[in-house]
Amino acid sequence: LFIINQIVNKLALPKDKVLLNIDLFGNTSGVSIPLLFASFTEEICSAKKILLSGYGSGLSWGNAILEVGDIEILPLIES
Repeated sequence: LFIINQIVNKLALPKDKVLLNIDLFGNTSGVSIPLLFASFTEEICSAKKILLSGYGSGLSWGNAILEVGDIEILPLIES
């Protein structure tokens, strides 16, 4: 959460535009972004563009800007 907040501050992003679910699931590694999609379906489906940013150990990272069109996100199933 500290690292995410640092990035948000450096990029001067409005905090209401940053979706977080780390308080619910903790660090979920490679499934973080898909889990965020399932957690915030309504917000993501109503957006026109979204910025995805993932980073991990070993300085691995990835970024993408997606134009959101007519998409369907399946509900989250917890077991």
